Amino acid sequence: MESISNLWPKDIIRPEQELTPYDILKQQAAEIEEMSDGVIKGRVGREAYNEQFALTFRIFAPRLEYSYELFTASHSFDYYPLRCYFEGREEMITDREGFYDWLKRVFSSEKTIKIINTLRRQAEG
Repeated sequence: MESISNLWPKDIIRPEQELTPYDILKQQAAEIEEMSDGVIKGRVGREAYNEQFALTFRIFAPRLEYSYELFTASHSFDYYPLRCYFEGREEMITDREGFYDWLKRVFSSEKTIKIINTLRRQAEG
């Protein structure tokens, strides 16, 4: 039987240079856990379907076994534009800096602060 040589280019697998939206969310999940001494955690979910990646960011209180879906986002193989949903509103984010700005607004919103502080008080009580 004749062997078939490898037809893939040698440099097809390249180290990731750019931070993905998923990477950014994972880092922010770690930040809230550290800030709350583990009382509140962030959980990032990721699903892939039809050339789309769906991301979910949840606030999780382990002692209560409770999580709250704070927002969702989706993108194609290109990371941007990123379609983000928070409080029933959709926003199209065109680049990483725009995503950082959007996350700052979401994380500092009255709704987010209320959710985190309510869960923290319930978990510590």
